[in-house]
Amino acid sequence: MKLLKFSASWCGPCKQLQTYIDNNPSEFPIDILYVLVDGGGDVEQQLTSKFKIKAVPTCVLVDNAENELGRVTGFKPDALKDLVDLYDGTLAGT
Repeated sequence: MKLLKFSASWCGPCKQLQTYIDNNPSEFPIDILYVLVDGGGDVEQQLTSKFKIKAVPTCVLVDNAENELGRVTGFKPDALKDLVDLYDGTLAGT
């Protein structure tokens, strides 16, 4: 299981969310992949398209096969923590 965090370099709420995640690492005990939608790389473009990202910040929780388990859009740290907690441990090894 991992969290895909889609953001943009110009996005204020993205920076707020990044600071929150950085300051509370114990609340997010999973791998996090940071995807800059304005980064211009092929991987970033493919992931943005695959998960149909329309707004940032958007965090998408996926299993190891990159199947979407849930998402949170906007600066909503409590909702993001609830999403991670919902699946933390229940998908161990997936």
